[in-house]
Amino acid sequence: MQFMDIWQVLAGVAFFLLGIHFMEDALQQLAGRQFKLFLKKQTASKTRAIAGGTIVTAVLQSSSVVNLMVLAFVGAGIFTVRNALAVILGSNLGTTFTGWIIVLAGFSLKIEAMALPLAGLAGLGYSLLPPHGKWHRICRFFLGFSFLFIGLGYMKTGMEAFVAEVNLQQFAQAPLIIFLLAGFIITAMVQSSSATMAICLTALHAGALTFDDSIAVILGSELGTTVKLFIASIKGAQAKRKVALGNFGFNILSVILVLVFLPWLSPMVRSLPGMTDPLIALVFFQSLVNFLGILLFAPWLDRIAHF
Repeated sequence: MQFMDIWQVLAGVAFFLLGIHFMEDALQQLAGRQFKLFLKKQTASKTRAIAGGTIVTAVLQSSSVVNLMVLAFVGAGIFTVRNALAVILGSNLGTTFTGWIIVLAGFSLKIEAMALPLAGLAGLGYSLLPPHGKWHRICRFFLGFSFLFIGLGYMKTGMEAFVAEVNLQQFAQAPLIIFLLAGFIITAMVQSSSATMAICLTALHAGALTFDDSIAVILGSELGTTVKLFIASIKGAQAKRKVALGNFGFNILSVILVLVFLPWLSPMVRSLPGMTDPLIALVFFQSLVNFLGILLFAPWLDRIAHF
């Protein structure tokens, strides 16, 4: 693999992460207090807490922001452990919305052609408009949005070059646990399951990964996202560590169950209407896993929180 190919992939990941950071920051500044109030009001019941976590994460495009916000509320005694776990269950589903944006816009609509003009206009507005103003933050959001697809374009180009130069048959027989560990390590390092999904989608699109291998990477990313909560909960109230442990418990049990039933789940998903495109099938699979996780764990949240 040539160095240029490596730098294209790395530059793509960097642009993607920068885009996520810009979007998160802009949305928090535009509506941070409103989101906090909304999230606080939505915890009156388990169902509302799960729905609130899903909606806020889908809008903010970051489960990290929502989960860290939840930890802060738990530490302040605003959320109970049960309601915090309910919000996190919803957040796990809400974060899959980013994958749908990537696969439907980044691959299906060829949005890279629009990304550069958008980056140019938004970048000019971000540079010239007065800081801390509403329009400055809006420009920051669209600059981040354009960076997502500029980064995706670089990743696609670099990954296609990698596939053309490297014999991938040597990886064909590797056990799924290797790909699961890769997903865990990548997500733990970059602290973004959305970035891992983007990398995985580009690899699947280029033929560098099979569908089942891609599922294993995504399952690993589900575990990788739990690292940040453990780190954030080291100091502070004991309830924060309980929430971090509960989040890890949800994800590790979900991953184990999916791996056990993967020989049946994978072909079942691929046989559904509209799932002939493996990219769409992969994002659907991630959403399905998190939705089934809600159905599995929500009825037991009281006992889980007590445990």
